[in-house]
Amino acid sequence: MRPVARPARGCGRALTTHYATWQDITGSPGVRESVFAALGYDTSGYDVPAVVDEYRAAIDAALPRPVALRGDDFVGPCPAPDGAWSALAEAVNGIDLWRLTSLHRSM
Repeated sequence: MRPVARPARGCGRALTTHYATWQDITGSPGVRESVFAALGYDTSGYDVPAVVDEYRAAIDAALPRPVALRGDDFVGPCPAPDGAWSALAEAVNGIDLWRLTSLHRSM
């Protein structure tokens, strides 16, 4: 993981700023790709769109307000507060993806 580049203090008129991408935090290109990587090649036993939606919602709920996951980007108030990077990583790592996948098995 590489540290998030913080915008300069006094972000001009910007109210929000880009903190990091999903790939910055996880190494995976996106949330959907992370779910597919976890499930492996055979996803036929899972409702993948439901897992992806619930994973996104769980991560968004775990983020400190008003930081949010928008698409595969983390955004929040400008300037980014100290500790923003670690808060993003904690939120993502704190979600049990396997529990979510078990809720969406389509046997």
